[in-house]
Amino acid sequence: MKKIFIFLFGLLCSVSAVDFDGSFSTGIYSGTPFWNPDNYSDGNTIDPESSFLRSYNRLRLNGSLTQNIGFKINALRNDGFDSENRLSETKLHQVLLNYRFSKGTVMAGRFMPFSRWIYGSIDGGAVDYFISRQLSVNVYGGVLRQYGRLFEDENTTNLGYADIAYRIKQGRVKVKMLSTEENNRAGIDFYSRYKTLQFSGNWGYNLTDNQIADGGVALFLPVNSTLSISGAYRLMRTEDFILNRIDFSGYLIERFTIGAKVKVFTKHYLDFRQMLSMTSEYNDYLSVLNFIGPFYSVGINYLDGDSDMKRIGFNLGGHYEVIKDLRLSAGVSPVNYMYSYQDTYQRTVAYYLRAGYTVLENLNLALNFNLYDNLQSLHDNYRGGLLLKYNFGSN
Repeated sequence: MKKIFIFLFGLLCSVSAVDFDGSFSTGIYSGTPFWNPDNYSDGNTIDPESSFLRSYNRLRLNGSLTQNIGFKINALRNDGFDSENRLSETKLHQVLLNYRFSKGTVMAGRFMPFSRWIYGSIDGGAVDYFISRQLSVNVYGGVLRQYGRLFEDENTTNLGYADIAYRIKQGRVKVKMLSTEENNRAGIDFYSRYKTLQFSGNWGYNLTDNQIADGGVALFLPVNSTLSISGAYRLMRTEDFILNRIDFSGYLIERFTIGAKVKVFTKHYLDFRQMLSMTSEYNDYLSVLNFIGPFYSVGINYLDGDSDMKRIGFNLGGHYEVIKDLRLSAGVSPVNYMYSYQDTYQRTVAYYLRAGYTVLENLNLALNFNLYDNLQSLHDNYRGGLLLKYNFGSN
């Protein structure tokens, strides 16, 4: 596989692209990173006292070598200013060549499939073939590389995937199959509409363990110009995982959601959602009500049920273009919560600030800052970063 990447890089360097576009982003970030094996491994724990200050550099590149041959590159480089925070790393999410012909596309290299069953990139190949205007087949396989790691001999998974999709004017249905070293899955995805009613869903079955893996259905109906209603059912089965040296077993959760959105007056809406989450051990109820305006929103949410926590929260946020090319958005969300073993509610408050400025036509500056008061967790009380992004290309 390494020889394939060397060949691809050599080919890209030796042949000048006829047409290309992309972006380069560079910036500085701080705050506790997300949990994953890159920053939590070998028995190390994340130190909440560390600022985790790090640089961020990402390159995205799309181009055409000839009329039919193209390429894609998506690479990331982080450098932690504190060597002990283990955040100095290079990640390669995509580097591939694709060949386009009249009936479809062939890809080779590292690519990111669009699938709810696969998280990460695949080192291998893929074929997307249109049998007719309505019927298509997609097949790919290779080695799964999670978190964009360059190369790793351990914790890799060989997989193969195939689906066949049928499209009609009112929707689409897809039947698919995934085979890995651990298990095999089969499933179906669909989307359609009848008059103004829109509905979609999916279902997956674990053939190895002989059990439902996931599934659900969602409905949306605009009743009239002022009212729309929605409903959804979702079944999820988590995998076994380890977090902070604790082994967690996978579990099944079912979630029902109903909602309604009402137009109160011009550009102002009331949005309500009621959710029921069920496992074998508890039922939880979450109610959410938001009032949404043209440049602001305010809302309340309430959680109650059989689990360990009760919670009531509020949120207020908005966005505004201060001057031309300068956009600001900010918000605050206080939350009162109480665990079953506590007698009084605790309060935590989250604040956020976003700013975007168009320096030049292809040059943008973005600020992101989050502050958490009385968070009482292993994470820092703040996250944030400053990012400069340059878009380039012949288009």
